[in-house]
Amino acid sequence: MKLAYLPLNFVMPLQMKKINSIVVESPHIYDSMIMDLYRQMNREEERWDLLQDEDLLVLDKYCDLLMSPADLHFHKKEIQKELIPEIVREIESGEKFEDLLERHGDFVRLMGQLCEQYKYPLECDFDFCLKEYLKQYKVTLADVEGSALEKLLEYIPVVQELMGKTVFFLHGYSDYLTEDDFRHLQKWVKYQEYYIVFLGSRQLSLKEDTNEYIIDLDLCEIH
Repeated sequence: MKLAYLPLNFVMPLQMKKINSIVVESPHIYDSMIMDLYRQMNREEERWDLLQDEDLLVLDKYCDLLMSPADLHFHKKEIQKELIPEIVREIESGEKFEDLLERHGDFVRLMGQLCEQYKYPLECDFDFCLKEYLKQYKVTLADVEGSALEKLLEYIPVVQELMGKTVFFLHGYSDYLTEDDFRHLQKWVKYQEYYIVFLGSRQLSLKEDTNEYIIDLDLCEIH
């Protein structure tokens, strides 16, 4: 897989099972690259290309942009959109689904009796809809907990499985990780099917076994 930033004609082959890093020494260029990436993730413009075997991929479909550990949560609309149908399928194929239908029947009978007691005639829609039950009770994934690294390692597999995203951009995330965190992340990445891409203005503290590209102040590429 390749990542390209069109304004600079910058092309970087991404490596799976390694930490990828893009270091931009010019603050103004770095700001432009990040803002262009952010806008493209929101489908406002196209200045980045993501290619798989020369096929152009839709960036926001395959990528996730994480600006800080505060972004590592599951309450995003796009995650909920994929999560609810997944939960519905799991429940409907499980052994407790018949029990749920039975409880719904009890609820309908009770509500019918209560409505009949009201002084004015009432109309109700008691059709069973599991999706609406889940929304009513605000069923969602529990928040990730722990250190910045622990949150990251919990967040990425879930988003990959639910949404099919395989490239995770970490803007400035190295500020939250220690050298031991980086070593642990390197070991973890070797057994995963994701592309981890750090974006920053300085090199990572751990350089060994890292696919790092540097765009220096003269806009020269160093690998």
